[in-house]
Amino acid sequence: MKRNTDKDCKTMGAARHAPIKTICPWDKIPKEVIKNTGNEPIKKRTKSFEELENLALAGISYHWGRNRKHAVAKNVEINGEKYEVYEEAINTEKNTMDDVDLIFNTNRSYMGSSNPGSVTNYVDFFGQVVPERIVYNGGYIKHSNGWDYHWTNREDDEFKITAAHEIGHTILKAFGGVN
Repeated sequence: MKRNTDKDCKTMGAARHAPIKTICPWDKIPKEVIKNTGNEPIKKRTKSFEELENLALAGISYHWGRNRKHAVAKNVEINGEKYEVYEEAINTEKNTMDDVDLIFNTNRSYMGSSNPGSVTNYVDFFGQVVPERIVYNGGYIKHSNGWDYHWTNREDDEFKITAAHEIGHTILKAFGGVN
C-alpha cells in the first residue's frame, strides 16, 4: 500500500564530509503551495487498511442499494410494485472476484483507480502501470496542472463512490458481459 508519509523518508549523505540529510516525500511540495493553502502536509497515515476496507464496503453497500435510506436511489417500482434493495458488501475469500488493492496516496502524483478483472497493464496519465486498485488520494496531490490539497472528509465520500463504481464493473460484467 502506498503511503508517502514519514515511513518513506530517506537519510542521505554520510560519505566523506557530506552533510547527512533526511529527505521526505512532502519536501517535493512547493513551499508556496503549502503557504497558499495553509495546510500542513500529511506526515503520518490518516487511514489504516481496515479503515479503507470499511469505507469501500460501506460505499458498495450504499451505492448499490435502492431503498428509502438512499438520497436519490429510492422509490423503485417494477410493474407497479414498490421494491427496496439493501446491499451488504463483505470481504471474503470464498467465491470471489479478482482482488483489488486499496491504496492510501499522499504527497505525490494523483493515482487513478481501476476495476478488477478488466484492466491489464493500463498506463495512466503519468506513465504509471495501474494495477487493479481503489485509491484514496488525500492531502497534497500533484495533478497535471500543479499541486492541489484533497480534504480527507471529502475524499472519504469520493473513495466510497469510487469503490462502488470500480467494483460495479465486475458485478455488471458477471451478469451482462463486457458490452
